[in-house]
Amino acid sequence: MNIELYTRSNCSRCDAVKDALKDKQISYTEHIIGETILREKVLDQFPGVTLLPIVTIDGTWIGGRDEILLKLANNDIS
Repeated sequence: MNIELYTRSNCSRCDAVKDALKDKQISYTEHIIGETILREKVLDQFPGVTLLPIVTIDGTWIGGRDEILLKLANNDIS
């Protein structure tokens, strides 16, 4: 399973997701908007998405903080 997070610095929603994944010892790749990836590229890749973090699993956008935390709570991700 390949989890990717699109985040920004000083984002409490982003930090909550990273902390939850770390707590469950689940690895992920982080793309920090404006540092490791251009904002324009993210906007092109995820048109209409307005909240961070953006979470993908195996290349499919699943949502953001609420969706990934729900999947973790339901043990849908291991």
